Amino acid sequence: MRRDFNGKTVVILGGTGGIGGAIAVAFRECGARVCTHGLKGEYKADIRSSKGLVALFKKILAEQTRIDIVVNAVSAPVVIAPFERKTWKDFKGHLDVQLKAAVETATQVIPVMKKQGGGRIVHILTTYVNGIIPTSTADYITAKYALLGFTRALAKEVGRYNITVNAVSPSFIPTTFNAHIPEKIQDFIIRETPLGRLATLNDVVRAVLFLASEDASYITGEDIQISGGSHR
Repeated sequence: MRRDFNGKTVVILGGTGGIGGAIAVAFRECGARVCTHGLKGEYKADIRSSKGLVALFKKILAEQTRIDIVVNAVSAPVVIAPFERKTWKDFKGHLDVQLKAAVETATQVIPVMKKQGGGRIVHILTTYVNGIIPTSTADYITAKYALLGFTRALAKEVGRYNITVNAVSPSFIPTTFNAHIPEKIQDFIIRETPLGRLATLNDVVRAVLFLASEDASYITGEDIQISGGSHR
């Protein structure tokens, strides 16, 4: 189903990455005005910096006057290493990118959405927050769980303003972000997935477009699994 987002302004954090980039293309094809954040480009910003986030949304609002949909697709690089080799700095790095940026983004956009009469916020998580957790990724997984908790807590508070807050949790998707994952691990994931294949960018895109649409106006605080059944 082709969805219509004409007249809507969409902000995508991490919009120059693999998943974020695919989401940006899809929203444009559906008629939305899309602001794609990245480390370079028109909407570049270091989202670990509070000042950077404030400046980013100030620029967007000056140009667009409204923000209807925010998709948070950012993530820090994942380093596979045992917990004993990681420090609080590693955990804080992921929490700053995943949780702190999401909290401060919400601080910027919720007052705008309230004035507009509603809005949509979608966070990109991982099936690991609902399934078997891989070893040697404690910092990354902790941040994703924190973001899931924030998603549900925020949904509870802003629903009265017609603002929905949801998450999409994909399983492994081959992108440049995780190109270092050995092929034998990818083959194992395929064997353990009931649908017999890896998730694709389009699988994630369709879920995000649904949650951002009027068809999902009564859905909030949820986490949609894009897993092919592998997290069950």
